Amino acid sequence: MAHLFEVSHSDKTPFSETERLDYNSIMQEQLALKAQSAFIALAECMDQPVLVINDHKQVIFSNAAALDCVQEHDHPDHVLGLRFGEFLGRNHAMNNHTCSDPSICANCNELSAILNALNGDSSIEGTLSVFETTPDNSIFYDVYAVPFSMNERSYALVQLVSKKG
Repeated sequence: MAHLFEVSHSDKTPFSETERLDYNSIMQEQLALKAQSAFIALAECMDQPVLVINDHKQVIFSNAAALDCVQEHDHPDHVLGLRFGEFLGRNHAMNNHTCSDPSICANCNELSAILNALNGDSSIEGTLSVFETTPDNSIFYDVYAVPFSMNERSYALVQLVSKKG
């Protein structure tokens, strides 16, 4: 993957681009997660969007509510491997095929919550996100990300809770 800028190893930050896993690796992670049938059943019964993001900052699971948000309910495989900003359809993520670019995303509270969770910390919660479902319709969400591990790898369980208002 071509980077927009070069970052030396010593300059890497939590926002630095991480190598993406290939589709087969994403599928293997998803299968391991789906083997946790109680978790899947719980996530699927929730009416709020739920995502699981791996330590490569890629979506490996999204419940039906999350798929509905991005009009991919009939094509759940379309969101596998996306970064959070790509999932949300953020312009910079879609145009540059990157999410977590330090020059753009360093002030992204949603990404901060996810990165903290991937590092085992859930102290950043309830950060505001705007998600446009149509040009005339914006929905505001609080983003909650909590850490968990599976097969000795770190993951973030991300829930988008719509704000009433």
